[in-house]
This record gives sequence, structure tokens and C-alpha cells, in this order.
Amino acid sequence: MTQHLLEHERIGTGLKGAVAHRVRHRSHDLHGRPTESSGLVIAPSEPVADRPVLSWCHGTTGLGDAACPSTQPDPAGDLRTYFEPGSTQQIDYGVPGAQDWIDAGGVVCATDYQGLGTPGMHQYSVNRTNAIDAITVVRAAQELPVGAGVRLGLPAACVGTARDWLTARLTV
Repeated sequence: MTQHLLEHERIGTGLKGAVAHRVRHRSHDLHGRPTESSGLVIAPSEPVADRPVLSWCHGTTGLGDAACPSTQPDPAGDLRTYFEPGSTQQIDYGVPGAQDWIDAGGVVCATDYQGLGTPGMHQYSVNRTNAIDAITVVRAAQELPVGAGVRLGLPAACVGTARDWLTARLTV
């Protein structure tokens, strides 16, 4: 039994030289109550130990499960915005620079946040809980055979920026 990873499903990705997993993992809220969260883990195809990890803290996508980034079509890719020509979704999803990170040998993690794709209330404005999810998705990735190490990078956008700072604080 794993400590954080509850289930994973290998999914397709348009990224070159990459494998992707949709994951469901254990987490907790800011009060320490157990919860579940979902997200993505994307890694180079060739497993190598102790790869650096990028944990993407997405910005606002919506409040219902329809806004869950990991359930969008081909979610394991570079960022797609809803206003791009040819967009079929009404939310932004993906990870900016995902292909570059894979090409550099890193593992990409992207949390959906609690309640966005998993049971329970979405913790949209609870940045500390969202930051916890950004860490627990990395811990779940470390239980997959993708080589996720302990070096962590934290880019973010929009409201993700506040989560980013809190995540960094939680890892210290």
C-alpha cells in the first residue's frame, strides 16, 4: 500500500518523449482533516532516479467538476487557454512550458485541488489547503515509477501565485 497515491491511470499525451498519469491521492485540509485530491503527473519516458519536480498551481478554472483540469481532453500538455482559436473548452488547462520541462528531464505535477474532481467542497479561496495539494501531488508522484525526486520548482499564475508562496513556505 502506498502512503499518498490512491490510484493512477496512464493517459495519452501529445508531449514528445513523455508519459502521463491521472492520479488520485491522499491529502488534508488546513485543519489536518483527511481529504482526497486529483491531478496529473507527467514525466520523461525513460525513468531516471531523482528527477527535479515542477508542481504547477493553476489559476482560476471554475467551481464545479466541469472545471477540473485533469479531466479535460488531452490534459497532459502545454497550457491551452479558452480564448485560443479552435479551443473546445471553456477553461484554461495544461501546464505552461510542459514540453520544455520534460525535455530538460523534469517531472511535472499538476493538482486539481480538493473538491475539484474529487468529493467535497472545492477549497477555491483557501490558499493553504491548495498549497498542501501542490505538495501532496508531488508525494504521490514519488510513489510512481517516474523518478520524481525532492528538488521542487513552483511556477504559478493568477490566484495560483499566492498558493505558490504558501507551498514554498510549507516545504521549508
